Amino acid sequence: MKKALIYRIIRRPFFARCGPCCMALIGGLLASACTFEGSRHPVAFKFTYLSYLNGDDIRSQCANLGRDILRFVYNGVYTEQVRTYDLIPNQRESGRFILESRVSSEADVSSITSELYRPDLFAPWRPVVSRVSLSSDDFQRLKRALTSSSFFGKPAFLGNLSSIKFYWLVSGCVHRKFYLRAFVWPEDSFIGADFPKLLSLWDRTNIPFNPPRAASLSQVYGTTNAEEQQTLFTIYVGESTIN
Repeated sequence: MKKALIYRIIRRPFFARCGPCCMALIGGLLASACTFEGSRHPVAFKFTYLSYLNGDDIRSQCANLGRDILRFVYNGVYTEQVRTYDLIPNQRESGRFILESRVSSEADVSSITSELYRPDLFAPWRPVVSRVSLSSDDFQRLKRALTSSSFFGKPAFLGNLSSIKFYWLVSGCVHRKFYLRAFVWPEDSFIGADFPKLLSLWDRTNIPFNPPRAASLSQVYGTTNAEEQQTLFTIYVGESTIN
């Protein structure tokens, strides 16, 4: 199931044009593990995106972690905008944290870098990244915002989520317990959530949020035939996992 979804996610125009060599590479990667282990290379991240959403890397070490880790993903229609926020302890400064913000938008192939000494064929697919150092007080503010947003309580949403929807998927390890919750527009849990305000305050990418709207297949893709859309996928959100 996950491999089928991953294949749909990565089948974008770039891969359609790259020919047999590229597809052979993709096939080899797909045959290997698709668990997110930290790589943010555009190709690798496509394969491990569902694992990233599921917080597999956080979940696997949560029981033994002596620190808290949080991850926020904003899906503003997958093909239009995906924002990710990873908050981890700062290894160089005790008591401080690093918030890494990444924003991916529709690829612009004109941004391919072909400089002789620094070519970057994947530039159109690389997100805009910012990093900011936060204090322990900031981290506590964020945890209080999560508490008021019922992140630590009973899940407000369980069910299927389409990639053309607007939602937050939040996962994390807090006090050695793993959590995963979805906040889906236009439900009250999304509208009343407090944590997006803080993330926006600390986001230095200078890219505005894609505002929620009622999106349809015809509006996003220009057709109502779902089978034709290789970047259209659905995840199921359970109590503390997705599949």
